[in-house]
Amino acid sequence: MFVMPTIWRGVALTECPPQAVANSGRFDSMLGGAFGVIGRNEQIGPALGNEIILTTFLLLVVCMTAVNEETKSHLAPICIALTVAINILAGGSISGPCMNPARAFGPAVIANHWLYHWVYWVGPLIGCLISSILIRFVIGGRAIRLFLK
Repeated sequence: MFVMPTIWRGVALTECPPQAVANSGRFDSMLGGAFGVIGRNEQIGPALGNEIILTTFLLLVVCMTAVNEETKSHLAPICIALTVAINILAGGSISGPCMNPARAFGPAVIANHWLYHWVYWVGPLIGCLISSILIRFVIGGRAIRLFLK
């Protein structure tokens, strides 16, 4: 008897549009709406650096907790989810972090907004290179590491 009101209350609270509870500026920058965050050429450097750093952290966490045989953990999904959440909170106002070119490409196609879109491709690609170099040369498992064996 109490189950249905609880379910409907949960649906009503979780399915309300986020725009209804946040002003447009905060919605664009904090909830992944990356298109409104970079508005001037002066913001390209910090946004690109933000994408590089956040993608590097995310890939290091993924590779070290879910892929590497020596450091694999059962808590990998929680670590990855917390890293994504922290990255969004830390870099939301700087670049509206995507950390994945596919994550940026879909909304750009739908919104037909391509201004400064290259930041969301170049940043994660450089972040991938940095994290793969770190894992391959310094902090990866002994089988894949080239130095410090």
